[in-house]
Amino acid sequence: MKYYKIAPIFFGLFILLFSSCNKESPAGPVIPESKATFIDKGREYTNLFYNNNLDVLRSHFSETMKNQISLAALETLYAQVSDQMGSEKSLSYETIDSVISKWTMYNRIATFNKISDSIYIQWALDDSFVIGGLHIGLLRYPGPNANYATKATLSLPFEGEWTVFWGGRTAYQNYHTISANQYFAYDFLMIQNRISFSGNGQLNEQYFCFDKSVLAPAAGRIIAVENNINDNVPGTMNSSQPFGNYIIIDHGGNEFSVFAHFKKGTVIVNPGDSVVSGQILGKSGNSGNSSEPHIHYQLQDSRTLNQGLGLPAQFQNYRANGQIIARGEPVQGQKISRNVP
Repeated sequence: MKYYKIAPIFFGLFILLFSSCNKESPAGPVIPESKATFIDKGREYTNLFYNNNLDVLRSHFSETMKNQISLAALETLYAQVSDQMGSEKSLSYETIDSVISKWTMYNRIATFNKISDSIYIQWALDDSFVIGGLHIGLLRYPGPNANYATKATLSLPFEGEWTVFWGGRTAYQNYHTISANQYFAYDFLMIQNRISFSGNGQLNEQYFCFDKSVLAPAAGRIIAVENNINDNVPGTMNSSQPFGNYIIIDHGGNEFSVFAHFKKGTVIVNPGDSVVSGQILGKSGNSGNSSEPHIHYQLQDSRTLNQGLGLPAQFQNYRANGQIIARGEPVQGQKISRNVP
C-alpha cells in the first residue's frame, strides 16, 4: 500500500497495492474451518517476528515486498517495536477478514507489556500463504471527529463498481488511521475475479481502474492542483512526492476534498475553477507513493496537504454490495457504486 507519514510511536510496513484511543475488544468471531490454516499461518509469521527470525520471515515475502523491504528495514522495524512495545502480554482476539483482491487478512489484536494501548498486527496472505503485507499499529478508535456529520452533499467520485480496499474506522480496516489528517480516508480500486489487473500486472494499462474518470463528489472551488508527476511502474513507489498528482477542492463550511495519484497530465481543472457534483476532474493513475493504480480520497478540515484533521466522508445515495444506502460511510471490502436509475 502507501504510507504518507510514519506513525508517532512506531511504524508498520504494508506493501499491497500502493504500498490513539483504546477500544474495548469484542469477542472474536468463530473462524470457519476453511480459514483455519490462515490463522495458523498468521500465528506462525507473528512468532517468527516476535522471535527475531527475520531472515526466515522475509523468505515468505512476495517479490514486491522483498523489493520494498530489505532485511535491514525489517530489522529496524523489529528493534523499534521491541523497544517501544516490548513483548506480547495477552492475545485479545484474532480474525480472518473476507478476501479483498487476492489477499486474506489475518488480524491479531493484543496487549504488550510496555504500552497501554491495544496493538494490532495484520498480515496479508495470498492463497499460497505468501506475505503481501505487514501492518503494525495502535488499535485507534473511534478517532478524531468521530461524531462529525458531513455538511457537503457527497456522491461517490467515480462511475461503475469499485471496491473499498482501505476504508472504515478501525485500524485493521483502514491503515490511514495512523495519520490524523487521513483518519477517515479511502483507497478505491476495481477488482474482477479477486484481482485488480489482467495479464501479468506489470503495466499500468493492465489495471482495471487505470485511466478512469475521477468525479467531483460535490460542488466547490479548486484551490490546488498538481498534474506533472510521472506514473510509477507497478510495484514501485515515489515516496518523495507521496500524493503524486492531486487536487484539493474547497466545498465551503471548512470541508476540503483531497484526491491523490491522478494519471500524469490528465487533470483538467485549475486553481480558481468552480466545479459541480459529478464533473470530471481527471483520470485515475499511479503517481506518488502508490504501487498500483487506485483512487485515494479524503475529506479534511484544512486547505493544506498533511495538515488539519480528517473528517468522516458520508456519501449519499449509493449502493454497497447491492444494497441502496441513503447516507453512509463505505467500509473495507464493500463493492460500491453510484445509485443511478
